[in-house]
Amino acid sequence: LTASGHFQAATLHLRQDLQLSQRVVEIDPQDLASRRNLAWTYHLLGDVHRRMGRLNDATSYFQKQLNTLRRIVEANPRDLGAQLKLTAALRESAELQAQRHKRSRALALLDEALKITDASAGTREASRLDIDRRLTLELAQNYKTGK
Repeated sequence: LTASGHFQAATLHLRQDLQLSQRVVEIDPQDLASRRNLAWTYHLLGDVHRRMGRLNDATSYFQKQLNTLRRIVEANPRDLGAQLKLTAALRESAELQAQRHKRSRALALLDEALKITDASAGTREASRLDIDRRLTLELAQNYKTGK
């Protein structure tokens, strides 16, 4: 729906999905798959609001996504997929903060992403996180230099 520009309809459906996802997580808070689904729903709602130019609402949904992903990583710190999703979400949130002219907040989010990739250095999966680290460093450098 968002690809065709039907943002209002997409928002309505995503809010229904959000209510369902929240209920499922309430029923079984330990189910990581339900938490991942909840995080994805927050992401989609944030993306729709960003596309509509509602940056405050987008920021709120992306923050909820980050909080959910952080809890997933805390519950399963060796989950590379969760770490990658969290670092990608941190970068995307940093980009939104930069759009809102909040460079210090953007840099703080990128710093958090770098700490995650640094913590996994030396592991078997480090090569995937190393690519993530390079992307994050490049973005941080752009924000520091004002590009």
